[in-house]
Amino acid sequence: MMLKRHQVFNICYLFIGIANLYAVYTDLFFLQLVAMPLIGSSLVIYFLIKSKIRGSFNLKILLGLLLAMGGDVQLLFSNGRGYLFMSALISTQLGYLLYLGAFVEDLRFKSMQRNQFGVASAFIFISLAASYFLFAKEYLGEYEQAALLHLFVLALLPILASFRIKRNSYSFGALFTASACFVISDYAIGYSTFIKYNRALVLVYLTFYLLAQYLLVMGSIDRDAQESSKLIY
Repeated sequence: MMLKRHQVFNICYLFIGIANLYAVYTDLFFLQLVAMPLIGSSLVIYFLIKSKIRGSFNLKILLGLLLAMGGDVQLLFSNGRGYLFMSALISTQLGYLLYLGAFVEDLRFKSMQRNQFGVASAFIFISLAASYFLFAKEYLGEYEQAALLHLFVLALLPILASFRIKRNSYSFGALFTASACFVISDYAIGYSTFIKYNRALVLVYLTFYLLAQYLLVMGSIDRDAQESSKLIY
């Protein structure tokens, strides 16, 4: 099983996740300063060790993780919707674009129309993005265009993930689930930031963000593994 294969890292990452959630729940800023950078740094180090960055797919994922880590740190020091918030948003956006660039490498455009799962995902996530934007539009102010662009790129993550060829079932499922978790996490933090602050939603954001980054790394590590019995966990 995957849990056994990555057992040591899983335990470490679990503690990092708990520390981050506890820091937000108790509003311990010092603990957030320590715990938040550990999310990205632990994933980057583990990904470097396991993937050895073979090929452009892994390189794009690595650069996206580094940008995400930078965005995490900037968010810690941002005050509402100020300069650092916008800078963090740009870092996150660039990270997502790199993830999308990686996913594009696994597309087979001739077969996309026959992929019913991909077509259904496209309909669902485009509908969700449009509905969320229309609902939040009156609260966005000067961030309206930036939010629209972000929602569009965000929706593309699970869409392109669903159109990827299935190199193996675990990697395909992990990367699609990671992309869907990014959508949930960003919707939660967006609501809490622009519409009405809610600590529970911040915890939802953090939980799904932790899961998304974890699954992204694990799915990328096992992207080239063989199916069934050859994929030994």
